[in-house]
Amino acid sequence: MPLSMFFQTNRGMYRFLEKEVDILAVMKKDTKIKKETEKLIKIFGCLDDNKKSMATSLIDNAAFMIIQLAELREVINKTGMVYNFENGKQKMLCESPANKAYVNLMPKYLQTMKQLVDLLPQNIESPSKDEFISFINEAK
Repeated sequence: MPLSMFFQTNRGMYRFLEKEVDILAVMKKDTKIKKETEKLIKIFGCLDDNKKSMATSLIDNAAFMIIQLAELREVINKTGMVYNFENGKQKMLCESPANKAYVNLMPKYLQTMKQLVDLLPQNIESPSKDEFISFINEAK
């Protein structure tokens, strides 16, 4: 997000669309997403040009989801998967919003990664597999 979209408040926070935001946290998150994007680009760099154009948005979405899932996991580790909810005399355990978000985001992340893996060429064989097979054949 461009910094011009933020307005500084008295407390050192920034107001964005009527919500106070810590600008350093937003910038740190963007940096993490960019690093994850670079990692995924290295992994999926062997794609041909036609598939690279399709993979670009998938890579961006996957990088975003990786960071979101990590942050949600931290929240779940700190606060737990459930919380005590009281409504008058009723008391019950409810699933935390962070856990709900994590559970909803994980299948979408896995689907995105599957789509990226499916774009990889199918005829690539690893040399270590060939060496292992030749070693097995020599032992016979």
